[in-house]
Amino acid sequence: METSLDLARVEETQRAATWSRTARDFFPGLSVRGLQVNPKLGTMHGQQCGPGWLWTILSPPLNVTYSPEAAAGERTFSVMLQQEGSTDARQSSRSCRLNRHEFCVIDQDTPFELEVAGLFSHLMFLQMPREAVVSRHPYLEQRTAERLDPDEPGAMLVRTVL
Repeated sequence: METSLDLARVEETQRAATWSRTARDFFPGLSVRGLQVNPKLGTMHGQQCGPGWLWTILSPPLNVTYSPEAAAGERTFSVMLQQEGSTDARQSSRSCRLNRHEFCVIDQDTPFELEVAGLFSHLMFLQMPREAVVSRHPYLEQRTAERLDPDEPGAMLVRTVL
């Protein structure tokens, strides 16, 4: 199953509203703020991978907040890889700025915020069932929104796979 949005195919005056609505549809519990009225670019593409999803997002400048209380369904745990641009991530009193080829993990069980302050952010993330991740790697719950060392062998493997 695939899901996608390309703002280039949306009437200019409808782009901000379409992006915000689609983000909520694709990612229940997410709220978008600070989005330009007519962003020039923006794509979201998701593909189901077994029990998870692989997403590629080219985002215009914006702020995103996530509330687990507003989300329905099974919680996920995500590995977020920055391809181009930068993204600030905040969760559980931790924060980091991701630049090219850097990554962090985000837990859908607690609120988080993402901010794209530059011209754009091109990122990928893999959403996996939360229980499958934390049952095998419980320490990751305490490492969300922390930039992981991109030169670590495990990190290089994840970056190459994504």
